[in-house]
Amino acid sequence: MRECYKVTFDFLIMLTLGILFIQILLCNPYLYYYQDYKDNHYTFVYLAILTLTLVCIKGLFFKNIIYKLTFLDLLLSILMLLIIFAGKRTVFFSEILCNFLVVCIIYLAVRTISLQNNIKLIFFTSVIFAAIQIILICYRMYDLRFYNTTILAGSLGNTGLLAGLLLIVSPLLFYITNKKKHRFILVTLTLLIFLLIILTNSRAAIIAYLGTIHLILLTFKRYRRLLKMRKTFFTLISALIILIVVCFSFFKIDSINGRFFIWDVCLKNYKSFIVNGIGYGEFPVQYRRWQGDYFKSNDNSYFSYLADLPKNAFNEPLQILIELGTSGFIIFISIIIAVFRASTNFPVFLETTLKISLLNVLLFSFFSYPFHSFPILIYSVSVLGCLASGLKNNYIMTNYTVRFSYVIMLLIIPAMTYFIYQRSTSIATWNLLKKQQPKFALIKYKELLSVLDYNSQFLLDYGKLLHRNSLYQESTDILLKTEKIYSNIEIPIFIASNYQYLNDYVMAEKYLISANQYIPSKLLPKYMLLKLFIETRDTLNAINMAKHISETPLKVNSDSAFKMQLFAENYLLHLKH
Repeated sequence: MRECYKVTFDFLIMLTLGILFIQILLCNPYLYYYQDYKDNHYTFVYLAILTLTLVCIKGLFFKNIIYKLTFLDLLLSILMLLIIFAGKRTVFFSEILCNFLVVCIIYLAVRTISLQNNIKLIFFTSVIFAAIQIILICYRMYDLRFYNTTILAGSLGNTGLLAGLLLIVSPLLFYITNKKKHRFILVTLTLLIFLLIILTNSRAAIIAYLGTIHLILLTFKRYRRLLKMRKTFFTLISALIILIVVCFSFFKIDSINGRFFIWDVCLKNYKSFIVNGIGYGEFPVQYRRWQGDYFKSNDNSYFSYLADLPKNAFNEPLQILIELGTSGFIIFISIIIAVFRASTNFPVFLETTLKISLLNVLLFSFFSYPFHSFPILIYSVSVLGCLASGLKNNYIMTNYTVRFSYVIMLLIIPAMTYFIYQRSTSIATWNLLKKQQPKFALIKYKELLSVLDYNSQFLLDYGKLLHRNSLYQESTDILLKTEKIYSNIEIPIFIASNYQYLNDYVMAEKYLISANQYIPSKLLPKYMLLKLFIETRDTLNAINMAKHISETPLKVNSDSAFKMQLFAENYLLHLKH
């Protein structure tokens, strides 16, 4: 009877985890820095809390469960602690704390269910993940015929991240169809996923995918028999990968140069933070300062046209080194070594499939930001948990220690639920206020500030609302706080506008110059500087800025950009006459 209850609990945990995965996949594509918070943004946290409750009840109810702690568990625990507690303490820390607690809950749940159910969960959700993305892409391809505006990004909001998700689930899908009677499905699936990855235009994903097929064919005997000339095949695939790298170096050249520029700026500045790092999640704000300093000294740089304010370094190992310092980077490398040197009780094909899935994401991470995509991160953590469950070397934990930990978790769960409920209802209220008149909304925004003071998007929205209501000093105070935790070109522009209305032209000029240095190709800061110089009758600077505006190449052809350039040209013509 107790065994029946245990199976039921395992099934319920698997079910809630599966629903949690799908919820995050469809509604929470990013780890943080959302541009738009939906009313159901925190539904995934409720599901995670439910999962944790089931895990704790199961652990307390069944006394004869054996808990095994592995070296991989310890390394991941240390990395999570570094992410949550290392670096600066800012209000933005709350969002990161919430999301990584969910990651920890998912890993714990995967580790506590039986090994057989573990495998079922990973492979079943692989099918669901891939099916959802394929359905969405097919729908949008159909939609594209009529509107010609939809990008092929699935539910992740970015084509590159979609390619990364397909990379991690594709080896698992191949494993499911690895039978002679499924050979046609396997070939079809391989070609379909490869076609979808090509449609995303992700160079890193294409190279990683070819490398996966390469490794599978060369690793397993049943496939090697199909290859009469193994060395010839190895040479051909290697040559193909090199050829693709060379060809792609001429494709989307601005994107490649932009990444090299970001890496160059990072490597020139991270040394002062090499020991402790800048703190997890602090990269966008810190990089904004570094890029501003670079263009302050190199105002005519070739990269002026390419630069933007990236949220990520487009290289996860580099960003880990910058944010977590040497200690965090060493732990990250140790996890990689532990994974690929691990010996498990799994069949060789299953073990290698799990490792190739993780290898795909690792290769992809050198040129993108898969660990800042919530679906890819939680799926990677689940595969890690599955792999850890099969490790041969482990330490048996005492039942008393585990049960005591579960009691503590159950006591914390009500507080966690209330904490999330407050933020969830506040976000729903915030979304309603966006549709109301600014003067009425202003009072409610002030009430929400005490709950949503960690939310950088809310702070920016509140600062802009205060500006529109002519409360310039109050707007400046909020936006100065926002600037410390959020990297957005609108912030210095609105601060400068506030100072201009307050007749503090020196501070207005300072923030407009900063905005211009953050993104030199953006015309709005230059245009506002020109109008400021005209207002303060600084003719010499006004002429120089007008010339600069008229000579700046446009990255995006828009009516507003044309009007700004026309204004600058008319000003120069007016001076001549």
